[in-house]
Amino acid sequence: MSDIAHMNGDELLRRLRQAANRKGQTFQTKPGKGDHVKVYIGSRMAPIPGRKEEIKTGTLLSILRMLGLTKQDLE
Repeated sequence: MSDIAHMNGDELLRRLRQAANRKGQTFQTKPGKGDHVKVYIGSRMAPIPGRKEEIKTGTLLSILRMLGLTKQDLE
């Protein structure tokens, strides 16, 4: 997890897009409230906090759970 422990929102969005492409699922983003972004992978949605801020580990794991992904999907 050390590789994904320190990433910001932009890096997470890039890795989520790659994971969706590898799984053959659609990837879509929409604006959220404030500086958040809503990410859709297939029929699942998760809000991504500030794109320039570092994502905390618990938040990252929660996002992955909402999207039906694992840490290995981001590597």
